[in-house]
Amino acid sequence: MNETDSNKILEDFFAPCKQEVPDKGFTRRVMKRLPRQERRTFSHLADLLLAAVCASLFYLMDGVAAVRLTLQGVLDYLLHDVLMNVDPKSLLIALAVILIIGFKKICSLA
Repeated sequence: MNETDSNKILEDFFAPCKQEVPDKGFTRRVMKRLPRQERRTFSHLADLLLAAVCASLFYLMDGVAAVRLTLQGVLDYLLHDVLMNVDPKSLLIALAVILIIGFKKICSLA
């Protein structure tokens, strides 16, 4: 039984007992009492200014090269240190488990 079936069973079970509660303007009164949101123009301008400063510093300090070198270092570490020391049997077992879980997930969606 999947989630849709259990929801349908619950809806059918509770349907005879369903009662509509009259609103009598309750929602309108609650909405009127909520504080109004103020426009925060200064806050938006400060956010834009700080975003521009951050983008400028990223460009001036050659952030793209720093990110590229960091990702290259991580990839080198993964390829040389981690994958070279993995037992092939363990890798096959992990791959089989991932495929089985993925297959079950796909079948449960249908």
